[in-house]
Amino acid sequence: MVDNISLKEEIKDALDNATLGRTLGNFCKTYPKRRLNSYQGIDFKETQQAIKRVKTFAAEHVDEMISEFKKNCEARGGHVVVVKSKEEAAKWVENFLKEKDIKTAVKSKSMCSEEIHFNKILKDNGVDCQETDLGEFIISLEGNSPVHMVMPALHLNKEQVADYFSEYTKTKHEPIISEEVKTSRRVMRDKFKNADLGVSGANVAVAETGTVFTMTNEGNGRMVGTLPKNHLYIFGIEKFVNSISDARWIFKALPRNGTAQRITAYLSLYTGACEVTTDKESD
Repeated sequence: MVDNISLKEEIKDALDNATLGRTLGNFCKTYPKRRLNSYQGIDFKETQQAIKRVKTFAAEHVDEMISEFKKNCEARGGHVVVVKSKEEAAKWVENFLKEKDIKTAVKSKSMCSEEIHFNKILKDNGVDCQETDLGEFIISLEGNSPVHMVMPALHLNKEQVADYFSEYTKTKHEPIISEEVKTSRRVMRDKFKNADLGVSGANVAVAETGTVFTMTNEGNGRMVGTLPKNHLYIFGIEKFVNSISDARWIFKALPRNGTAQRITAYLSLYTGACEVTTDKESD
């Protein structure tokens, strides 16, 4: 009963919040038209049915998908761990952090990591984790969890963000979006370069090649995926498709539905693992 009362109070507070109502109201007025415009020149029904075929096949063959993905990823130097509960995931992560002596981490967006409370696992094990997606960074300062899968800080306006940044950096910030973006870049730069671990989500996982795809707009995903010496992907089985060809249908719809874009700024493919070496003689 206490939880029900608390939820009702939260709902009432949200309904009484004029700033929240205005922020979400403006979004709801503009987004549907932007999304509709992004589909101009695209056969929506064809795309919808193709995705249905691709995802239905993956769901009906999920055990085969996992096995095939694991085989192909590990053949290219990666390591795949399959867990069946958040408790099992937490135990594996704890052992991994100890084995690799992880002290700092940078994290790109991963909704699956939210489901298993990954940040809490890091905190409980003494790991300093920096959210690098701008929206996720902002709500971490708010002490909140994502309110939307694609736009996690949708409920906040630039004035509120400026207040959070001012408190975090101990310097005055004006509510100017371009300046707020610059602040986040300054905060992230050293974190990217010095982190022991990078953590990412995945938009698509391709069984036949062991490849994961990420679609981002900020560039932080590539920094997280390439600079730290250890890199961990966290994603659910719903991300599997059979082939690269199947994945193309996801790319037609995902950015249009998520952000009303035809394509995101960055579309990255990672297959297995790689080691970066320096040819000293050529330096």
